[in-house]
Amino acid sequence: MVVQASPDAAAARLVDDQAVIVTVDSRSGEVRACGDLTGYCVGMNPWRRELLQGQKAPVALAHHAVRPNAGADAANTAAADADMAAADANQAIQQGAARHGGER
Repeated sequence: MVVQASPDAAAARLVDDQAVIVTVDSRSGEVRACGDLTGYCVGMNPWRRELLQGQKAPVALAHHAVRPNAGADAANTAAADADMAAADANQAIQQGAARHGGER
């Protein structure tokens, strides 16, 4: 793909873009990605034709990835569950005390 250069020497070039802005048209499904300084856009519409078998999800994998820190995630989840259970118990105690006029 050849991008035509601007006759203005000060005009931004593709290499000057600092971010890519991506938009999706919710009606047509068209996706556009545009440079923030050049305004140069590329687009596609994945809904124009049926997807090929290799483009459909989920894809078949020979091996699955192993998440790093999987043990830490499980420990964090267990700790968060315990915190939520304690908060629920504390709230139930407070609600019970409020119903009985603060008596325990």
